[in-house]
Amino acid sequence: MGKAPIKRNPDTSTVETSANPSENAGIVISAFDESTTADHFALISMAMDRHRLRIFNVRSGTVSNDYSAKEKERVTCLSWGYIKDNSDLQASTVQAFKKKKSGAAPLSKVIALGMQSGSISIYSLSHGIVIKKLENAHTTPISDFVMTKDGSRGYSVAEDNYIIEWDIEEEKELL
Repeated sequence: MGKAPIKRNPDTSTVETSANPSENAGIVISAFDESTTADHFALISMAMDRHRLRIFNVRSGTVSNDYSAKEKERVTCLSWGYIKDNSDLQASTVQAFKKKKSGAAPLSKVIALGMQSGSISIYSLSHGIVIKKLENAHTTPISDFVMTKDGSRGYSVAEDNYIIEWDIEEEKELL
């Protein structure tokens, strides 16, 4: 026969919680950098009306970078990489001067943020700003983005099922 089912008390309320603790904390996306030492950890969290990127230094446990997307813009993916830092934004350090003099373009650690609008923003950790914007190729949210090791090319895929090859330095789609 079995036990009689327990009836729920109608005078009490119920609370549903997610089995995933990161959802309770408001974390949308997170990833460690892909270096062998994994010095940085990035997370996208929900702010009031926009997504917010915070980058933590794993060694010190402090926030090293903080960036908020434009109002109502949503980040759909993030990926770590390096790009050539041959822009005017380059820091004027002794090491940068020596690398420039030797002809080797220094690589700058970046995070590519795939957006709901179909664009990709390249955020530089050393500059603390978006330094490149790849747009006008996708019309649906970006699903994933990867960069070549030298940072010259990138590949994006979106919900429109198109794979686009990008020239990151020129900020344009390769046909």
